[in-house]
Parts: sequence; structure tokens; C-alpha cells
Amino acid sequence: MITNDVKKQMVGKQGEILLSYYFQKMGAENVRISGNPFSEADINFSYKGNNFLGEIKTQTPYVKKHRVSYPIRKAQIDKLLKTNYVWFLCKADSSMLPSFKYEGNLYKAKSKDVHSWITDTHRLKYKTNELLKHDPYKNIFWFNIPLNESFIKKVYKFDKKDMIHFRNIGVSDYKTTNTGTFYRNSNKNYAKGVI
Repeated sequence: MITNDVKKQMVGKQGEILLSYYFQKMGAENVRISGNPFSEADINFSYKGNNFLGEIKTQTPYVKKHRVSYPIRKAQIDKLLKTNYVWFLCKADSSMLPSFKYEGNLYKAKSKDVHSWITDTHRLKYKTNELLKHDPYKNIFWFNIPLNESFIKKVYKFDKKDMIHFRNIGVSDYKTTNTGTFYRNSNKNYAKGVI
């Protein structure tokens, strides 16, 4: 049986590979992906004479609230001070129909802006912990960053044929019915509401 940790690594690795091809197509040179979740950066490349380091977060977005997520772990937050950009690659989840609206969307944010938002700015807008989500498999929390924040920009949309293999890998804890009802997969609690 494939564990959730392995599924997450599969998703992350596939996202890094897809983005390495994207950056090369856009004219980047010396594109290198780390393949190691504990490395200083997920991707490193040069573009127009400048070197860039970045984090790639491949995920099914939080479709109910139109948000992408970033892990709240010291090592991950510290990476934001050592990299230039964070790319959020949105995948669809076959068991979550509304996620197909985001499939293939690539968002970019300056790492320093994500860091500032996580460590400080979010407190001005959100007084409660409504932006947190818990990963029970690793016992870590993620910040759900609204896609309407000014520092997050949609920069590309991948074709569905590039994204189809992502649909059945990942560890989303939520699912939807054919009518869009949102429920927690682990106990099928239908009281979560409608998307």
C-alpha cells in the first residue's frame, strides 16, 4: 500500500518536473530541481543573467475558500528568506469536482511577501485561526492564503493533458458529491455545507 507520505512526495516531484519543463520553455537556463524536500530550494535556474531559487507547492487548492496553502514549519518558513519565489501549482482531485476549476493554474508570489504575510500581515485581516489547516499525517499546520491577495499572481495555465496524471495522487481529506456538497472523507460528515 502506498502511504500518504509517498503520495505527497509523488505529487511534489511531479510538480517540480513539470515546472522545470515550463521554465526551460520560457527561456530559463541551467534548470535544476532538488528532488529533496529538505533542500534549500525546490528549483534553481538562471533567466536573463539572473539566478533564481524557488519553492514549488503542488496541491489541490482549498476550493471552498479559494485559497492555496503553505506549510507552517520553521524550516519551510526559513526557506522563504533564502528563495526568490514560491510557485503554487494547482491540481485537480478526481474525488473533488470543484477542484477542476483550478486545474493547471500556476500562481507566483515573491517569497518575501509570503513570509511577511505568514509571520505578520495575516493577523490584520484574520483575527481567528480560520486560515489554518491541520495535516494529521505529519501533525503539521498549513496556512491557507486567499488567492485574492495582491502578492499572488496567476502566471500560467497548463493544459489538461499535462495535469491529468495528478488527479489521482495526493492526500486530500475532503471530497464532494456529484451535486457539489463538500464533506470530510474520513467520516463522511455531510454537515460541512455546500461549496
